[in-house]
Amino acid sequence: MKQQDYFIECLKDITIPPEWEHESYFNDAYPSFGFNGYQIWVAHKDPKQRDDGGAGWPRFAITLLKEYGCGEGWTHQTDSFDEVLQEIQKPISDRPEED
Repeated sequence: MKQQDYFIECLKDITIPPEWEHESYFNDAYPSFGFNGYQIWVAHKDPKQRDDGGAGWPRFAITLLKEYGCGEGWTHQTDSFDEVLQEIQKPISDRPEED
């Protein structure tokens, strides 16, 4: 499956808020969006279709947008889209930063 088709599959069952900005790069494993200084990653609904091969990682991950590509730093993971929507309302200044 082409990456673009895979990204569409990842987003099929949720509605991305219109104020979120698309942040995905061609080499990313999952589609991502930026909002309020956060980067929100959306994995496939079916764990067996995820890059980790169904290893049990949660579907959604939130990182700090400015830390993209650093590999470490603050991360929040969940299987709840409602929880994602709540977490990204908190100021990023409340989150620890990568040194």
